[in-house]
Amino acid sequence: MLDRLEAANPISVRSRLIDPAAGSGIFLVGAFRRLMERNAPAGGWQPRHIGRAKSLLLETIHGIEKHPQAANVCRFSLYLTLLDYVGRAPIEKLVRAAGDEKFLPDLRKNVVSADAFASKIPAAKYTHVVGNPPWPMSTGQKDRTNQGGERREESADVLRFAEELQKARLAFGHNRLSDLFTWLAIRRLAANGAAIAFVLPAKSVIGRNASNFAHCLASNVAIEWIGNLSHLRRKLFEGVEAPACVVVATNRTPSFSDRTAVYRPLLSSLPGGRRNEIWSLLASSVDVQTIRSVDLQRGPSGWFVHSMLGEFDRRMHESLKTWSTAKKRTLGDFLERSGLLMSKGGSPAETGIKRKAHNGKSVQLHFLERDELADVSPAFRGWFSGNVILIPRSFNEAAYYKGPVAYPSSFNAIIPAAQEQSSLQRPIEEEAMPYLPARSVDGFLRYVNSSVLRYFASLFGASYLMDKARFEKNDLQALPCPFVDMNDADLRALESSTSVDDSILDAMKAGADFRAAFREFDDFRQHFANAQVPPDSQRPVSETARETYVARLVAELQASFGPRREVHVRVDNHDRRTFVSVGFGRKPPSGADKVDVSGQFLGTSIVTYDSESDTSLIVKSPTRHSWTIDQAVADAMAVSREIRSAR
Repeated sequence: MLDRLEAANPISVRSRLIDPAAGSGIFLVGAFRRLMERNAPAGGWQPRHIGRAKSLLLETIHGIEKHPQAANVCRFSLYLTLLDYVGRAPIEKLVRAAGDEKFLPDLRKNVVSADAFASKIPAAKYTHVVGNPPWPMSTGQKDRTNQGGERREESADVLRFAEELQKARLAFGHNRLSDLFTWLAIRRLAANGAAIAFVLPAKSVIGRNASNFAHCLASNVAIEWIGNLSHLRRKLFEGVEAPACVVVATNRTPSFSDRTAVYRPLLSSLPGGRRNEIWSLLASSVDVQTIRSVDLQRGPSGWFVHSMLGEFDRRMHESLKTWSTAKKRTLGDFLERSGLLMSKGGSPAETGIKRKAHNGKSVQLHFLERDELADVSPAFRGWFSGNVILIPRSFNEAAYYKGPVAYPSSFNAIIPAAQEQSSLQRPIEEEAMPYLPARSVDGFLRYVNSSVLRYFASLFGASYLMDKARFEKNDLQALPCPFVDMNDADLRALESSTSVDDSILDAMKAGADFRAAFREFDDFRQHFANAQVPPDSQRPVSETARETYVARLVAELQASFGPRREVHVRVDNHDRRTFVSVGFGRKPPSGADKVDVSGQFLGTSIVTYDSESDTSLIVKSPTRHSWTIDQAVADAMAVSREIRSAR
């Protein structure tokens, strides 16, 4: 965090740094240590330098912490750090060194025990704001462990600040305290041009419901760096279920020329233990991609597409989005042409139907007798009347129910629009139900339950890759659907198809690139969802997967450098490393003896370029996770960067 903060604005003796949710002071201690290391007197820190050390601490390091006990721990941590540098001597020597003053300074004005939202705007704002603010705010908002917190009222200061943001038309998530802390840093604490670094809930900036806040944030400050750590949930912090994202920004109006670095590590590419516990966050140039910052302002998909997807998947997303929009081939378009509606279930208070229990647990679905429909709330009567396709929000198996059935909001439901309208006044008689044709339903279910749609979900579902827990209605409706309506012959043919996925791809007239990307997702990459690691991720790559990688690498480089510089690739294995030598205009030599990487951690790839031989060398791990199509594109982009920088 501090490394990334300093990349935006180095911490110096002229800096003023604050953590508005300081806790025990981990960031403040880290920043203070950096200052002490960089400003050590000749011969190192001694007790006689206490005055200089106290000046560094008092003038530079600041914090706010609501809980008095935590604030005390924060001050004590800073005292221990100070003593670590200038206090390694008998107490008598420390007393003499301090003279008339106390050896340890009074830090109550530096680390204030108060509600950050109640604090006055400082006369001199801060050059650096860093923190890991609390994520929940009140009832309904889950914390980092994805557990609901106790009911508590928002403070008057928090409410006033929220009203201030609303008047300024600055968006924030409902009940999301981390969003409010972010705006607090920007509006009240950070000076113009100050660097800001926060750990935020990934769903605060990546999820579909976060689009307003994320778009607004990118429109008001220059986003320097995004660390999407959602694949490290359960591993990054002990007991933490919710995914995290690190955002580093400069407090200034963004410009069109701004660029943002994006880091989105997978567990398989980091050094760790047998249970995938993380030892360190390491990245090579291949692992960090640069995007145009302005693209983060592109509606609900801006942050998701650019911080969750790799370059190749972003292309697939954009191509499918363009195709489905131009041809009106989204699932939403399909439902509209078919006269179908989509909505979700409801709670007993909303529907009028009590949930049944089995073995002491609430039953998600339970069947109703037709005469029970009279007790259902009119708004849900048509939805509970049967003739319904239910798609779990977890995106598990969808199914059709002909008879009346009740279900909670964890299901998205599809019914005929006529059924919903006819049920508002009274239950529909069974013989009057507008039942969907059986063959069309079977074909539609095979489409919804296909692996192709799971791939679409990974490209369009804001939280599908993060947790596979909630695939929302809007995400569903945005998915590509090649069929016109429920009467489409190609849709009905799925019912008897021997390969549903191939039939869907044929209906889309999908090209070779898209088919290859889908196959790789279906065979391997889908198993990374929900912060999992595929079982064969660390196994040796197959010859087929390696050939696919090389073909994509060559295609990418050839497209970059044109036909005049023909790309040649040679692959050699050496000392548990694979060396991919890339030559331009002539066949490349073996690169196995050119670069020594024995002392470097190799997550996926290390890219080098030798201008004399006009040869690039990609040193790769021989394991499966390093040889995906998306990695081939990332490696090709890194090769291009190395060549440009060499010139």
